[in-house]
Amino acid sequence: MPYSSFTVSQVEETFNVSFQQGKIFDVIEKISISERLNYSLQDAKLFYLDNEKIKSEAVLFPVMAELMRRNSEYISIFSGKRLDVEPNTNLVGECDFLITAIPHLVRVKAPIIFVIEAKSDNIDYGLAQCSAQMLGTRKFNELEKEFVNPIYGCITTADAWQFMKLEKNIITVHNEKYYLNDLPEILGIFQYIINKNKK
Repeated sequence: MPYSSFTVSQVEETFNVSFQQGKIFDVIEKISISERLNYSLQDAKLFYLDNEKIKSEAVLFPVMAELMRRNSEYISIFSGKRLDVEPNTNLVGECDFLITAIPHLVRVKAPIIFVIEAKSDNIDYGLAQCSAQMLGTRKFNELEKEFVNPIYGCITTADAWQFMKLEKNIITVHNEKYYLNDLPEILGIFQYIINKNKK
């Protein structure tokens, strides 16, 4: 059973974690959208965004590219990589995007600080999957002797963005969803997490 097959109750029971809703971020500094990103998102409106693949290519990739342009000396971003860390507990499968705190990588290495999961239309469907991926991320880091706490995650439909945090045995779902119109805040959240993990 890969990450995508988990339910919330299975995540809780298998890994002895609990879910809560709460405030993860306080004051976030907004980041201005570059002209290049703005053009890319305008181009995305030319397409019918009806599945995860096209949403990932048309919206998520330009946002990730914006982060890379700002942080290329601090992070690497991977797309569509498998994170098979613990088959006996089903922590296996593909992740849409992973952000590591080491630049210029050609393969995924710890520490992974962020996992992003794209969904077609309903953020809630991705809650268990992203939670399992965050747990897999923590296990991956531990196996490579990198101990990152907390681990962050995000579920997105390309329009709606829900951020999460895994800290010890508690998964906190941020009590506010963000939308593409809030992109300066969304970029600010990513930047805040990258800044926290700069080496």
